[in-house]
Amino acid sequence: MRTSQAYHVQNPFWPYRGAGWFVPHADGTFEPCEHDRTDALRGRYLPIDVPYRGKGLLADVVAWEDEEPRVWWRWSRDVNWLGADVLQRAVDANEPVGIVRTPLEYLELYCGVLCVLDWSIDLRFILARAPEVIVYYPDLYERLVRHLRGYRRVKLTRGW
Repeated sequence: MRTSQAYHVQNPFWPYRGAGWFVPHADGTFEPCEHDRTDALRGRYLPIDVPYRGKGLLADVVAWEDEEPRVWWRWSRDVNWLGADVLQRAVDANEPVGIVRTPLEYLELYCGVLCVLDWSIDLRFILARAPEVIVYYPDLYERLVRHLRGYRRVKLTRGW
């Protein structure tokens, strides 16, 4: 069972502490493994917690190879974007929010920005909540413009 509830009971990532070996699957998921598998990749893990009864419940994990952080896999595929708490603070304070390309860039900016994990979702209503979205990379800006298809409620600003 690959649900958050089952994951809360037994966390298979605990011994890896942010880095380890994993096997990616064609559907965009992955499984942690030992290094002796021939199909294993070495990389980083980003656990994604959500608040649950005053504690953090692990909702998903993102993994990527050290050499290629622009390609990643998700353990449960339950989380589609990173930074919900950042977006809420930006909305409450009427301040802009930044967005980056990869989970690694998200970590490098101390989790203070947004990052899209699944581009098949409709981002219009998520991003429209922010007063302004600062895009830090030209290729990400172009991708967002294409994805939003002229939706004018999202104010994108170039941040490079």
